[in-house]
Amino acid sequence: MTDGVELAAPAPPQEPNVPQEPKPNSFSRIAGVFFAPGETFASIVRRPDFVVPLVVLLVVSLLTGVLVAQKVDFKELARDTIESQPRAKNLPPDVIQKQVNMTAGFMKVASYGSPVFSTLLLVILAAILFAAFKIFGGEGEFLQALSITIYAWYPNLIRAVVSVVALLSKKSLTMNTLQNPVASNIGYFINPKLHPIGAAFWGSIDLFTIWTLILLIIGFAAMSRFSRMKSAVIILSLWAVKILFSVGAGALQALQMRMK
Repeated sequence: MTDGVELAAPAPPQEPNVPQEPKPNSFSRIAGVFFAPGETFASIVRRPDFVVPLVVLLVVSLLTGVLVAQKVDFKELARDTIESQPRAKNLPPDVIQKQVNMTAGFMKVASYGSPVFSTLLLVILAAILFAAFKIFGGEGEFLQALSITIYAWYPNLIRAVVSVVALLSKKSLTMNTLQNPVASNIGYFINPKLHPIGAAFWGSIDLFTIWTLILLIIGFAAMSRFSRMKSAVIILSLWAVKILFSVGAGALQALQMRMK
């Protein structure tokens, strides 16, 4: 009997306060990529961010591009590149000069526009990796994939800085020197004009590239909820395809050299 007194409904049990993760510090994450990649990428998956690390990469890319461009004679570099091709011996001088001007202009744009090309490269790479992991049933969103890709790219920032120091210390620069300026791979010691296939293959197996691959494996494993072994299989398979394209380009160059 309640004697007309309505009993109040019992209050729902209060959930314990779950502490929210503080707003990420991008610079701490950049350091964490090198010293604690597992924890750092787990944090990036929970709260992805890409603006600050991308801006840092682009600023360094612009500075390195400008510094190298000041040392390069683009027309001389373009002429050496064109005249090394077998078909150049059949071209009249005025046609070669036009090609030299066009190639030199493209090289200059590519050098000063390196931030734009770097951004496109990172977005495309993130999209390819995101699609690959989705095909195999992995979890995650594109923003997470983009953030992981940008943070995992930081070993290449170190490579860019070391490359600029190496290039600025040389008296003259060639296309081969620009493409592989640091002795971080066996391809650095192989003459690409004599052994284009070997230079292409061994140049792809670079210490900084391997470092980046390891970070990508850790990051995408955290995003997709796959094991690191499965993540490694996916990423290394895509890397193998990239190496095949590089070797194919080297084989084409070797074929052209035989046709001279």
